[in-house]
Amino acid sequence: MFVAFAAAVSPVLAQAPENAPGVTWEAAPLPDVKPVQISLTTDMVERFVASLPTLLAMTRDLDREQGRVDPTAAEEDLSFVLVPYLFDPKIEAHINEKLAEFGFASYAEWANVAHSVSLVEEASDFTGAIDLAGQEQAARAEIEANKALSDEERSKAIDELKSQFAALAEFEPLPGNRETAAPFLERLRAARGR
Repeated sequence: MFVAFAAAVSPVLAQAPENAPGVTWEAAPLPDVKPVQISLTTDMVERFVASLPTLLAMTRDLDREQGRVDPTAAEEDLSFVLVPYLFDPKIEAHINEKLAEFGFASYAEWANVAHSVSLVEEASDFTGAIDLAGQEQAARAEIEANKALSDEERSKAIDELKSQFAALAEFEPLPGNRETAAPFLERLRAARGR
């Protein structure tokens, strides 16, 4: 396969002028956005919802200015809606200036609130309570009762089960976040065009 690739590009390379400037690659600093769930306050959620129309409009404008082929949709994870533009220090500064108008110190702080509110929004679509601990306990009992498994297989299955339920728990809103964000969900959905 490599030989075929080399044969395909060698005529192109042979045509390149000998004095062609070399390409220098510079890595842009990665944006420091790793949203984590935080305990929400009414003030945070109010400021987040108030900022949303401005941030979504800014996203549409940047998508258009930068010629983005697939514009960002309001249905996407809001935590990352402007991350593609944080690589440019001037644009990042402009984004952070706008966020400061709503009391956010940085895009990373706004993204933490966005992530936490989004988890509440997603959880609100489900009715009733989900007892993850009870489900994990029942699945563990089933594994432990399975006589077809060796001790090693049983231990491995229990470790996998713990890992899976730990991952699921990350999507459960923190205590108090549902109650804090629930009164804002209709405004949030309206701002997103839902």
